[in-house]
Amino acid sequence: INELDGSANSSLSVYPNPNNGSFTVSSDVNLKLNLVNELGQAIRRLDLQAANKNKLDIRELAKGIYFIVGEKEGLQFSQKIIVIE
Repeated sequence: INELDGSANSSLSVYPNPNNGSFTVSSDVNLKLNLVNELGQAIRRLDLQAANKNKLDIRELAKGIYFIVGEKEGLQFSQKIIVIE
């Protein structure tokens, strides 16, 4: 997901996708994100901050489809991730 803050230098990456439940989420800007299941229920809050080098590991997710959703300066975004086993 590029251009979170309107500049071409900001992005959100979720990789590898699909995977077995271990994803890396990274960004070059601080973000507060939500991990949501396919029913729209919030599963976990994800905070990408300079303190964690703007990277997080999401582990031990059950098989299925999830979405990482958030907002930055009025721009909303969503990234689908797939857990296969």
